[in-house]
Amino acid sequence: MSVTIGVRNGDWDFDTYGSMVRIQGPDKCSQDLAEILLSTYNPATNRGTNITPGFVPPIGAKAFIAAELTQAVETLESLQHADIASTADERIADIDTLTVTAMPDKTSFKYYLAVKTETGNIAYSSSRVQIRKMSFGQLSQGFSQGTQS
Repeated sequence: MSVTIGVRNGDWDFDTYGSMVRIQGPDKCSQDLAEILLSTYNPATNRGTNITPGFVPPIGAKAFIAAELTQAVETLESLQHADIASTADERIADIDTLTVTAMPDKTSFKYYLAVKTETGNIAYSSSRVQIRKMSFGQLSQGFSQGTQS
């Protein structure tokens, strides 16, 4: 059985007696999924995602975000299967739903990701991803002065 310390609102989770909450099964899957998706990609550990402002390209952003989320799930799945203490109710079997939608402001996207565990439980994550707005100011300044850069 695989157990970890529960997190609530970005801090350790304590019960009414002041003891740390220990989670397992589908709750652990959900927390592990959130942790890997919220982590900035670290090449040394090959964990996290690059879906942060500055990394998300303005062209093909939906495909980029979907690919990053899929890669993060595959990484977590691999880690779970390598852990001999993990159980079927926490191990990811497949991506159930993955949608990426452009927001009306044209500079951000929202996603919804649901994964299915080996026992059929669903863990999900959703968030909004901001991209850096493209600016061609340096080009228009150069041409307005009659010079080319």
